[in-house]
Amino acid sequence: MRNKILSAAIGLGTALGLHAADKVTFAYEGLNYNILSEADKTCEVGRHDKNAQLSSVVIPETVEYNGTAYTVTALGDSAFYGNGYLTALKIPETVTVIKSCAISQTLRLFELRLPNSVTEVEPRGVYGNRSLYALWISTGMREINREAFNANPALTAIVIPEGIEIIHDEAFNYCSRATTLIISSTVTTISKMAFAGCSSLTNVKIPGNVQEIGNEAFSYCAKLATVTIEEASQPLKLGSDVFGHGIYTSNPNNDAWCRLKTLNLNRSWTCTATDVNGLPFSKRSTLQTINIGEAVSSIPDNSFAGCDNVTAININRDTAPYANSSVFSTQVFAGATLTVPESALEAYKANSLWGRFAKIEGTAESGIADIEADAAGITEYFDLCGRRIDGTPSAGIYIFRRADGSTGKVLIR
Repeated sequence: MRNKILSAAIGLGTALGLHAADKVTFAYEGLNYNILSEADKTCEVGRHDKNAQLSSVVIPETVEYNGTAYTVTALGDSAFYGNGYLTALKIPETVTVIKSCAISQTLRLFELRLPNSVTEVEPRGVYGNRSLYALWISTGMREINREAFNANPALTAIVIPEGIEIIHDEAFNYCSRATTLIISSTVTTISKMAFAGCSSLTNVKIPGNVQEIGNEAFSYCAKLATVTIEEASQPLKLGSDVFGHGIYTSNPNNDAWCRLKTLNLNRSWTCTATDVNGLPFSKRSTLQTINIGEAVSSIPDNSFAGCDNVTAININRDTAPYANSSVFSTQVFAGATLTVPESALEAYKANSLWGRFAKIEGTAESGIADIEADAAGITEYFDLCGRRIDGTPSAGIYIFRRADGSTGKVLIR
């Protein structure tokens, strides 16, 4: 028995020795490092105490330990977690991975530029930084991991660079002061709650390359007023409550749902929700204008159920989209103005669904101008009910008046 215990102790000691050798930690010019591979001569930035007075940090491409040079290829787990003094961080082009919590819960880090060598930011890699208002994401990444950049409340803009294909669950949720969101054309998937809680966003544009948006991706975006879905040949698959919980619309102060005013729908869509309250655009008491593009061939059942305050539906399509009577409420059929191409006006009037609108207008193609191409001299805008619009209006069809007194209609995209 004694020999067996002694053998076990020796084995354990050997294992601990190997483990220690694999995790050699050293300091170099004021920063801590862990050796990753002796064979490749690589290391990562190690963990630092929260109270380490680091201030402005420049991480070198290579460091030395016992006379050997090691290339810095990663920021290790919790490398700068919770640091109260870090104000600036420059990361070298040799770094490929930002590990979990590496740049998280800092108090004074204002800007962060990830070099294009970075191919992965692990979950919560850049998380919960109180003062981080500017972020440049690496173009070397193809996916943004779950919670990689979430809960950075001071960010003013979120720019997804070209090359990113998948934005995973909760990647940017609760970046509550971001007023700008730019999603690159390479993105194909926006996952569950990816931008939930981005409560300062006022408009979102979904590129045509996006194939799927997960449940609650834009929930708790209380100021989101305009959603534009760009044209594509294939329908966009939408999860439940993509733009917040329709079921909460009885409480207009609830932040779970956005206050949609304008929808620009330039492709068909489907939804995984079976309950009307989970549909992306239903039960929106704030919705006023729906613009439907040429590529929208059909509209799912109950899509705009409960959107009783819609005043304008503008369709830029000669062939009426297929839909049944559940799409709109009786209030919308009675009170909203349906505007369609002049050449298709009679066909819409004869359609079993679209002919139910009490007010149908035709608009000649030459009479609708793109505001960017034909804005010269316009001094005032009015909605289709004749109410004056202050400032430049959001997307939709409006009446304009020029300085010389001439009037017309304009399509703002």
